Amino acid sequence: MMKKRTLLMCFVSALAFVAKAQTEATLTVSDFTIAAGGRATVTIDSDVALSEYCSFQFDVLLPEGITMPYNMNPDEEEEQYGYYDEDNEEWVPAVTSGICKSSHVLTCSAIKGGYRFVCYHSKFTVFKSGSKNVLTLVLEASDDVANGVYSPTVGGTDVFIANETSHIVPSAVAGTAIVTGGSQESAYRFTMSTAGWGTLMLPFDADVPAGLVAYGCAAVSEGAVVLAQSAKLLANTPYIMEGEAGEYDFRGVPTMTQASYDSGVLTGVYADTEITEGYVLQRLNGEVAFYRVDASDPITVPAYHCYLSASTESAAMVRLRGTTGIDGMESEEHGSVYDMSGKKVDQPVEKGVYIRGNKKVIIK
Repeated sequence: MMKKRTLLMCFVSALAFVAKAQTEATLTVSDFTIAAGGRATVTIDSDVALSEYCSFQFDVLLPEGITMPYNMNPDEEEEQYGYYDEDNEEWVPAVTSGICKSSHVLTCSAIKGGYRFVCYHSKFTVFKSGSKNVLTLVLEASDDVANGVYSPTVGGTDVFIANETSHIVPSAVAGTAIVTGGSQESAYRFTMSTAGWGTLMLPFDADVPAGLVAYGCAAVSEGAVVLAQSAKLLANTPYIMEGEAGEYDFRGVPTMTQASYDSGVLTGVYADTEITEGYVLQRLNGEVAFYRVDASDPITVPAYHCYLSASTESAAMVRLRGTTGIDGMESEEHGSVYDMSGKKVDQPVEKGVYIRGNKKVIIK
């Protein structure tokens, strides 16, 4: 059973500096969903069995408001990481390991942003189980936790000790944590570049601010996106945005329950996402369009943004001019004029914004 105390980290760190490099392992933090006031289980696993190693030290970094339960263990009459299951009348430890078993000392101490784990054996006895499960953690969320999509990961001093002369420093793959059920408002600032086009997905409903126009993407046809103007930004819905360069602030209570959403051909993400296929919105050679991603050169789509997943297209780019609604004039003569509702007008006489030949005309 793990107890809340800080161990001899110098012991492990000193070995790390004098050690000879060994094959690197990759630690993966599992995905999990947790509700405000609830619990969830997360695992940290290695891609290789660690039976030839004897010790480790690393940090697990968690979203704010997510902790391990720390309560009184009635069996041992002291506070420990875990909780008492009233239904089954048993103590449930918050930390277990598939590789340590009873032959090693496994300890945990709280640090800023998470926990530090140290596992060792005084005589450098190796892990005998051959398991890939390094840690299994029970987590709980506070009642006032902020909803969102986060990336819990392994950080800090990441060391696995094989013996007195060899070690590995593992790499880590972050997991995706989806936090729901909270009531806190969150803020997001959207930046429109001088290109005048962008993508956006919000985890709450919001009004379209002055200076921006929002479009849903219904389909891709003949090498161009088919756009339909939206009067409001709906939660968890991908949009293509057009407007004046600047920063636009949005606030609301997030309602997402997954890390990504799609509307047929447009996919929005709430965590930075590396993609190897599809199209991303860029300005290249002076033209703003969705450009195909090269599988050999992946692109990361930032959180709260979107990419085009129209796999039926084979072109190198997908343009923004195939539109409906206010911009539905592909088959019309360039002199036709439309108001912001998409209605054709003979001659604009009132003040407002009109569309002529896929361009905005402002009547003052």
